[in-house]
Amino acid sequence: MTCRQEAPRREPRITQVPYEVGPLLAPEELPRGWRYPGPFVRFFKRGLTDLDPWLVLSGDYLRRRYAGLRDRHPSRRLIPFAMRQDREDIACWDADVPRAVFQFEDFQRPPSSPKPRYENFYAWLRQAIEDLIEFDMHDFIPDGSEEP
Repeated sequence: MTCRQEAPRREPRITQVPYEVGPLLAPEELPRGWRYPGPFVRFFKRGLTDLDPWLVLSGDYLRRRYAGLRDRHPSRRLIPFAMRQDREDIACWDADVPRAVFQFEDFQRPPSSPKPRYENFYAWLRQAIEDLIEFDMHDFIPDGSEEP
């Protein structure tokens, strides 16, 4: 009889966020001439805001992150829409770069210049779903059955 030894489980680090689902930024809060992409608005209206490890931002927390990005990157017109809970990554748009999604470590010192990472919101969403699947794999034990 062979004993199978379980691999040690890596516990994900979750940042607790004072999070309350609320509205997106109003047109008067957004950079002049910019509006949310239609695919994102449709996605948000479906209530799909918790994509562990990603969390779609809204309400007061969205406004705080938006103000923080403006302080850290004053020469850019960055609009955040999601944050990763196990790292300090943030996903956002730059009002001066149509459609592209930027993803970077928000509190990096010194701050890096954000660069486009995804062609559009759906490309980012595909990766966020992959991240969700990988993150969710922590809830399974090696023999394939779920933990109680």
